Amino acid sequence: MADDPVNYEVCTDAALTAAVLSEYQNGHAQLDVRRVRRVLEATFTGTCPRCQHQFSDTDRRRGLIDRFLPGRVRALGRNPESSIKSILKCSCADAHPGRPTGKFGCGFNFSLRVDV
Repeated sequence: MADDPVNYEVCTDAALTAAVLSEYQNGHAQLDVRRVRRVLEATFTGTCPRCQHQFSDTDRRRGLIDRFLPGRVRALGRNPESSIKSILKCSCADAHPGRPTGKFGCGFNFSLRVDV
């Protein structure tokens, strides 16, 4: 864990996203996907590569799977209900200077393609 806290800054970064994926592929993070009716929930639990704090975040997509994605997903050569882009973020409770009141995390956002 870093000695100096990371300042809050909303950001995305390809290298940090690759680190998240590597952590998951190496078994050091968990991705749980649940589908209940027309709601897809993807929950990622692991360590934020930006601030090094533990976090868990859930992305919920309502009604997107069946109604809005089939044409786009088919165009990519995938089954309409086989994957969806899930947008997640660091949601640690640790202090980050400059973080707005009521927010969590260091501001790092990332997306993963989730099989459903």
